[in-house]
Amino acid sequence: MAMHNVPYPQSGTGAELLSFVKQWLLAGFIAGFGTILPGCSVNRFVMTKAADALSGGSATVFSADDDVELVGDALPFSLKLYESILDATPNHPGLLLATGKLCVTYAFAYIQTPAEMLGDSDIDLQVAQRARAKRMYLRGARYCMRELQSTHPDFSTAFTGTDLESYLQREFTRKEDAGALYWTGMAWMGAYSLDNLDIELSITHTRALKLIKRSLQLDEAMDGGAIHEFFISYYGALTAIIGGSEKKAREHFKRAVELSRGLKAGPYVNLAATVCVTTQNRAEFIALLDKALAVDPDADPPNRLVNCITRNKARWMADHIDNYFLSE
Repeated sequence: MAMHNVPYPQSGTGAELLSFVKQWLLAGFIAGFGTILPGCSVNRFVMTKAADALSGGSATVFSADDDVELVGDALPFSLKLYESILDATPNHPGLLLATGKLCVTYAFAYIQTPAEMLGDSDIDLQVAQRARAKRMYLRGARYCMRELQSTHPDFSTAFTGTDLESYLQREFTRKEDAGALYWTGMAWMGAYSLDNLDIELSITHTRALKLIKRSLQLDEAMDGGAIHEFFISYYGALTAIIGGSEKKAREHFKRAVELSRGLKAGPYVNLAATVCVTTQNRAEFIALLDKALAVDPDADPPNRLVNCITRNKARWMADHIDNYFLSE
């Protein structure tokens, strides 16, 4: 996988890195120390402090990194550390959401995306990796659902009920609620996208979609228009008969580019991979990938990692363009 050529120390500011290292070491120390302290109350106290440290850590230490492989190697260890703390603090909202986000990020960037780049000769591996990605998405969904349940005790009942939209409008009214709703929905939809024959996912994915739509209403600018990027793919990949809409996909594309100030490669790749392929518009496909590859990851440090990953995907799509278009 190609790497961007910025040296690793520039991946985040010194203050961010120092802050995260302090919190990381503190969490690790507290987690280990907590196992030898007598008394449940004391142990619970130190483990809660560890959970606070991890969920309050500087996320940009990962997201601002330019070394895709380094982060990929680190994420499994990070995930297991988060889960070990959650064993002792199972209802910690911040850590539940952070762990769910980590699962979704790892599933998409390091399992699903590489699997999509495998050739026909690796079909068995591709199938296995897609199944693994689905499991990781569902793992993330469980953590995110627990987070919502911990802050809204009636959420599970509402999620399976018949009045979910009204419930979301009534109970989720703060801009700060957008993140939990978005990541929960994304985890569910990620799993569904890999196995739309799964009966349970087929039944529930429309409910997950309502969570993402509510997050869009609460904070459309979150993460530089990330929610709009999802809807580019959602409306662009479906046929009109089952809810797809090129018009809506292009509207979300326009807004995503505006909110990101053109500094994210995602909107261009998402539109190319869906609308352009569906309409067999080869010229626009090429033009959009060129724009994605022209994005400078260093121009938007908080999204450096995702831009590096997305540009790698754009480069692969450009190199395998005949996979997407019928032969003339």
